[in-house]
Amino acid sequence: MSFKINQLRILNSNFWNKIDAKSGVYTVINPINKETIYIGQSKNTKRRIKQLIKTAFYGHKTHMGGKDMYSLKNFNNFEIEIDYVNNQKQEKQKRLQDYKEQFGELPFANKKL
Repeated sequence: MSFKINQLRILNSNFWNKIDAKSGVYTVINPINKETIYIGQSKNTKRRIKQLIKTAFYGHKTHMGGKDMYSLKNFNNFEIEIDYVNNQKQEKQKRLQDYKEQFGELPFANKKL
């Protein structure tokens, strides 16, 4: 499942009904160059992505990756891909490890973690 950031900016939009409150891993991608900007995980994916949006657009301080992403050009056009999994912590670590092996560093907004 994939959404554009600007679709989720309005917190009461219909797009939020399509995101489940399940455990999962989500990836923020710049669609222009297909660069992975951030890999995150949560027991409640819907709540965590709302925290990312609130931090990025409304000044909340609940998602530091969201704060870093907001500083990037074209942030509104970034996409969030969601995969619902039961082992979200292990899956996130696997994806971060795979990314680091391929590119020699972590995604932009994961670097401070």
